[in-house]
Amino acid sequence: MPFLSKIKSPVDVAEAAISLNKSGDPNLHRVIAYSFARGGQTEKAIAALDDFLAAMPPVIRTDWLLQDKQRAEAVRDELRFDPAVARRRLDNWEAETRKNLRFLGYD
Repeated sequence: MPFLSKIKSPVDVAEAAISLNKSGDPNLHRVIAYSFARGGQTEKAIAALDDFLAAMPPVIRTDWLLQDKQRAEAVRDELRFDPAVARRRLDNWEAETRKNLRFLGYD
């Protein structure tokens, strides 16, 4: 797919998601935010996390969405005050995801 062949880094993922983000889909805000964070674009990641949090419903009725909000707030605050801590958190998430995918048979 020509669209995906241009993606070489987390920042490329964020920029591709921005081009798709016409609907204001909060899931795309999340992709943009965490991709900028993984790519070391701290200020852009913070702004995208603010956008993601602003796109959340005013009343959260599910545990998973509340946890999603709390994770985003934690990463945003870490990026503001101690980016190294945020990077360690993201590294740990990535390692855990890779482990889980291997468990499911994806290599």
